[in-house]
Amino acid sequence: MNEITNDVWQRSGCSLLWEKELLLPLLNEKRPYALHEALRWKTVGFPAIPARQPVVVAGLQTCLELQSAAKEAEDFLRQIIQPFIRRWQEDYPESGLIFGMNNGSPQWKTDADDRAALVTLSGLTIAVTAGLWNGASRDANRIILTRTLSGNKSGKSERIFGGIYVRRLS
Repeated sequence: MNEITNDVWQRSGCSLLWEKELLLPLLNEKRPYALHEALRWKTVGFPAIPARQPVVVAGLQTCLELQSAAKEAEDFLRQIIQPFIRRWQEDYPESGLIFGMNNGSPQWKTDADDRAALVTLSGLTIAVTAGLWNGASRDANRIILTRTLSGNKSGKSERIFGGIYVRRLS
C-alpha cells in the first residue's frame, strides 16, 4: 500500500480516518454528519458543500461493529455505502469524503494484497476496503502522520498509520 503524508485526502476522494490527531482538527472546524443523515442525501439531495471542503461522516464503524456476521457488514458496505461514495464522487469531485472511525490502528489489518480489514471488538474480521472501494482498494494509500516524540532532544519522530485514502472508485 502506498503512503501519503500530505492532506490530499481532505480535498478529494474517500478516506477512513481513525487517528485522532488527524481527525480532531477537522471536527473542530465543522460538525460531522451522522451516517444515517448522510445516507438520506441520496434521496433528499446533497447539501451545498464548497469545493475543496472535506465532509466528515461519523457512525460507520459503529454500524459495522453491530453486525452479527462479517458477510452482513461487507454486504452493507457494497450495497449501501459504496453506491453512496460513487454518487458523492460524481457530485463533489473536489471535496473529500471522510468516514471518521472511533478506534485506532490496532484494529486495522492489511494483507499481502494491501487490502485492509477491520477487526471488530466482537472478533469479526470485515474486509472494509474491498467492500467500500471494490477494485480501487488495490490503489488505496495509507495516510501517515509524522509526530515528533515528546521529550526527545534529538528530534526523532514516529510515523503513525492514521487512515486509508482512495482517490477514486474504479
